[in-house]
Amino acid sequence: MKRNSSTANVSVDFTQGRGFGRMGEGLPADFLDTREPLVVTSTIAALYANPEDEDGSLTNKYSRAIVSLALFAGGCPVTLTKQQYRKLERRVRDYASFMDCEQYEGANNLSFARYVLRHARRRAQGEGVI
Repeated sequence: MKRNSSTANVSVDFTQGRGFGRMGEGLPADFLDTREPLVVTSTIAALYANPEDEDGSLTNKYSRAIVSLALFAGGCPVTLTKQQYRKLERRVRDYASFMDCEQYEGANNLSFARYVLRHARRRAQGEGVI
């Protein structure tokens, strides 16, 4: 059974860029499996976003795509067209392919991307977007 507990917290360093470091370190190993999807997707979105990104240097097209697709996957009341969905999906898939290398072995990055892709696809299919 999925827990809706917020007892698993991870800190975010807003001085660092998003997505190409080890994301979500400190979360329990079973975080993706034991939390409600909305908790997981919103946590992923928070980890990849950066409120101190005035000049665009701390986020990139991959981290912004993860944030958008994670919020969609979590059920936020937004609508994506098929074209918008496919563009975000393609960027997150590209990101996942980068994370599927030895350098990121043992990091959450690839698992986060796959989780977002799986849940976003489920919603997109359910709403007839794809």
